[in-house]
Amino acid sequence: MNSALGIAESPPGFAEPVGLFMAARVINLMVGLAMIPLLVHSLGGLEFATWAVLLSSSIVFAQLHLGIPTALAFEVAIASRSEPELVSRLWSSAAAFLAGIHALLLLLVIVVAQPIGEWLGLPHLGPWHPGVVIVAVFACVATRSVLLTGGAVMLGYFHFRQAAAFSLAQAFLSNVAATSVASITGDLADTLMAFWSVQLAVAAAGFAFARRTGARPAARLVCGHLARRLVRTGFTFQVAEWAQTINFQFDKFVVVRVLGLWPAALYEVANRSVLALRSIPASSTETMLPIAAQRAASGGSTFGQTRRMVLLALHGVLVFCAAPWAVALGSKREPRSLPW
Repeated sequence: MNSALGIAESPPGFAEPVGLFMAARVINLMVGLAMIPLLVHSLGGLEFATWAVLLSSSIVFAQLHLGIPTALAFEVAIASRSEPELVSRLWSSAAAFLAGIHALLLLLVIVVAQPIGEWLGLPHLGPWHPGVVIVAVFACVATRSVLLTGGAVMLGYFHFRQAAAFSLAQAFLSNVAATSVASITGDLADTLMAFWSVQLAVAAAGFAFARRTGARPAARLVCGHLARRLVRTGFTFQVAEWAQTINFQFDKFVVVRVLGLWPAALYEVANRSVLALRSIPASSTETMLPIAAQRAASGGSTFGQTRRMVLLALHGVLVFCAAPWAVALGSKREPRSLPW
């Protein structure tokens, strides 16, 4: 071990890190589902639908990181612990690339945000045109993408407890803040501001905490060839995530355009539940990659780890499928006609 945090020379056991991330995801799942009726009550159906559409927009914008955080965790995991500057160069290159790509795309978003907001029929948020709000959401997502590279470094150094704690805090505190502000003010603009303020504050704290590993991102350490390597690696990880984003997010925009905002609010309730269930087994992959990568790079056998990963994923799929089966079986016991 070295550095202020203590850099593990070898990855820990597999069960504990996976359990940490899955526990954090389950807690956030419960909080996220509980806040739906509270937000509907506080904001009203139309503003809740607007919230859902803007949240979907942020998820789409988040895919612009091109898998860089995952690639960074992978590269840090296999980097030699005797070369701390290499990790600093990797971190600097990742952060610089994300900042640059989002800065370029910001210009495009500024151009298309207003017509997209009008096409979706989003209402004004106080004095703010929906196009302005879309640009603000993009800026928040861009800033968060850069800050979350700190979490990737923690994963690469196998500091899973700290990474899981920040992951839990980011979603939990931002959801609680948004729900609290919505219940007090009933204003969507204030709710969004509270949500993103907490998201960015926790991400910034994670970024600062990751510096305790000994890695220090700096502009002078940015390397073009390392950025290109991260993009190539990240793209291979990101393709599957793009498919999931299209599957779970773009249909919401179609519903809004065709049926309007209120049907989109109803659709969001069911969609959020399915997406939340899927996220439980998917959360374990955040720990799988750096552990397997480091063991393979060190010449160790990964067969046992791979077998456990596959079995864990299988159990996650079974749990995921159990929920709709339980609903289907329960519905068969319901009477065909209701007494009223």
